[in-house]
Amino acid sequence: MARLASQSVVYLGASLLSTAVALAVIPLATRIIGPDEYGALALAVGLAGLVTGLAQAAPGYVLQEFLPSATGARAAGLVSTALVAAAAAGLVGVLLLAPLTYAVAPLLFDLTPGGMAGLQIAIVATALAVPWMVCTDVLILRGRAITFAAGTVGQSVVNGLTTLWFLYVVPWPHLALFLGYAAGQVALLAFSVFALRRQVRIRIERSWFADMRRSALALGGARMAEVGRSLFERSYIGAWVGVGELGLFAHAQLYRNLAMRGLKSITLAIHPLALREAAEPDPPFKTSLATWQLAQSGIALGCIGFALFGRDVIGLLTNGKFVEATPLAFLLLLALLLQTLGIREQYLLIARLQGAKVSHALTISIAVAIAAMVAAVPVLGAIAVAGALVLQSLIQRAIIVVWARRVAPLPLREAHLAVGLALSVAAYLWADLAAPGLVERALVLAAIAAVGAVLLRHNLRQFVAFRERAQPAAPSSAP
Repeated sequence: MARLASQSVVYLGASLLSTAVALAVIPLATRIIGPDEYGALALAVGLAGLVTGLAQAAPGYVLQEFLPSATGARAAGLVSTALVAAAAAGLVGVLLLAPLTYAVAPLLFDLTPGGMAGLQIAIVATALAVPWMVCTDVLILRGRAITFAAGTVGQSVVNGLTTLWFLYVVPWPHLALFLGYAAGQVALLAFSVFALRRQVRIRIERSWFADMRRSALALGGARMAEVGRSLFERSYIGAWVGVGELGLFAHAQLYRNLAMRGLKSITLAIHPLALREAAEPDPPFKTSLATWQLAQSGIALGCIGFALFGRDVIGLLTNGKFVEATPLAFLLLLALLLQTLGIREQYLLIARLQGAKVSHALTISIAVAIAAMVAAVPVLGAIAVAGALVLQSLIQRAIIVVWARRVAPLPLREAHLAVGLALSVAAYLWADLAAPGLVERALVLAAIAAVGAVLLRHNLRQFVAFRERAQPAAPSSAP
């Protein structure tokens, strides 16, 4: 039996190492390139996300629903079938998207020849990493935190080193970010082959395809809506206000992604337990609730810290080139904090084989967000996109909570979220309007952190002391 806390430490360690690599690359890269290059990469990754969305949707929720209890040949058949479905969907995505991008992108965006080549590189590279999407689910559900962490850190290191190589050693500045991204995706492919080499067999189970079709359509619609929103927001910014401001928005997303890595260090460890708790007739969510509250408080503290020091950090990391991304990054962090609303309800729906409702909630919220972007971006620019994402998070989570209460009404336990949101907004306004000194801001952050640690001491003790129940045995051939 593995301690929940020890798995979280592994996930957190991987997140910290990946974050350290990304932060080390930024100041070195921004000495040579700026918002225009990062904007082109953001557009390329947005387009490549269509391939990712198709591949993620193909297996539906079948891995999450059945792999925790599957063993031996049944588990191998499930994983193999999921890989085939994801790979086929990813291949279809490349065959459709690559020629379309080549024909249409020059008409919509003012990109250099390097930017156009980068679009094709990103699309093909994303398809190569499709097996990692299935591998991720398998590793998390099997509790193989160290293996997952090795792949995550390895991808970040390969990405960063390749980017710097093509900036300083072989100077291709207009392609450096794209080649770094591609190298990272190839690393994920190699790692997936290694991690799943003994859990995959040539013969697939056609019976699993029926289960996949049950949820793939709803999940596919949600994934395509999510990818479409991301692509729309990036292309809309690029068309209305230029690739440079898109680069600022992409840089702002970096801080949200870094915070999400920290959040995942806890949620990945709790994932198998939460699914089991949600499947019980009267879901207790005892350990899960304590964990979610810790996660909410951690993200809230990150939001407060960024509100107080974000402008200084961005200026230091980017040689002053991306300081205007500060309000964008703060709003994106608030959107991430709102994503922690109703996590128990989401697991409840998935465990009761109603995961399609989670997808429908995402689709509805994305439609509202896109409508808000269409109306506001021509007037407000990139800040309107960040605000629309906050709105999307709020609507999506509210819908999930309402629908889950029809299945099994759970008491609302969101005080940590409400306090975190209020303190984050107050800290940002205070830092922006009053312009306090560095020492004053540091004292305020330390005081908030100290009070939070005292209030959450019971949650932390429960989280650290919990020893997860024995998992169903994995296949004996698993590495």
